[in-house]
Amino acid sequence: MICDYPLIESTNNGYRVNPHLNIITDIQQFDRLCEAARQTVRPVQKVNYMKRAVHLYSGSIFREAQDEHWIVGQVNLYRLRYVALVNEFLGTLAETQDYACVQHYALKAIDIMPGNLKAYYWLIVATYHLGAIDLARTELKRSKSTLTSEEYSILLGNLKKTKDISIEELTQ
Repeated sequence: MICDYPLIESTNNGYRVNPHLNIITDIQQFDRLCEAARQTVRPVQKVNYMKRAVHLYSGSIFREAQDEHWIVGQVNLYRLRYVALVNEFLGTLAETQDYACVQHYALKAIDIMPGNLKAYYWLIVATYHLGAIDLARTELKRSKSTLTSEEYSILLGNLKKTKDISIEELTQ
């Protein structure tokens, strides 16, 4: 026994973590970090909060029960929150021209959510800016096999609009 109180208690509305215990779940910490990032105006602090939140998310919450009807909504909510957070994070890192970090976090984001169009965009942009044009080409080809044809067209369009990227060089 860890303490005098049960960890989970039953209520009229279902189960919950015992409110008498001071327990902060990864989900609660993720939410707090996202909120702190949203409210801060200091770029360095914002990046720090986002980085910590991105590190917390390692895939679907409640993996063993993620397809159960009672938890699907929350699983999808946190998938969407993660995608929104990581996409904003990658854009913020790119603004600072920290392309090594952009590349690192974009790869992680794609590993967790393979269909993330913006993560592919930032991965290709970062790899291109790091001077690895052949690798950027490879990532563009990989995106074509993962994304839908419509998403891939959007990706190409976004890359064409990027001023310091040669789309012709990438599609050779």
